[in-house]
Amino acid sequence: MPCWACPAEPGPSGLVCAACGAPQPPQPGEDLFDALGLPRSFALEPALLERCWKERARAVHPDRFARAEPRARRVASARSAQLHQAYRTLREPRSRAAYLLSLAGV
Repeated sequence: MPCWACPAEPGPSGLVCAACGAPQPPQPGEDLFDALGLPRSFALEPALLERCWKERARAVHPDRFARAEPRARRVASARSAQLHQAYRTLREPRSRAAYLLSLAGV
């Protein structure tokens, strides 16, 4: 899916456009594992989870887009909230298990 701000394709992480630097909204069907760039699995290394979260949260932190146009600020804020929710859900084994079960329709 092309960038909302320019005709280029977003970068490999899907968080920020490689051409114009605009933050990108979540893609349809993207789950919390996808948001953090992690495999859908109960067994997650806490250090990897934290590293992925910090890298991605830094890329779309709303402060980076404070002087951007209003849509970019809204997208960055929404994406940042999604990443924080993903980290909070996936860092705890119980909530990670419940989330995996919900993805499986249980």
